[in-house]
Amino acid sequence: MQKNLIGFGFFFSLSIFFEIRDFSYYLTTNGKSPMYLARFIARASWR
Repeated sequence: MQKNLIGFGFFFSLSIFFEIRDFSYYLTTNGKSPMYLARFIARASWR
């Protein structure tokens, strides 16, 4: 149970990290890639 909780917390923090990285990458592209934004929105709404 404890191990499961640690794994979930690790996965959750990892997904948050990747989402922040994706969003900062999108900001650096200045919205030049609508497909990237669509993927970001799809992944955000998927959770």
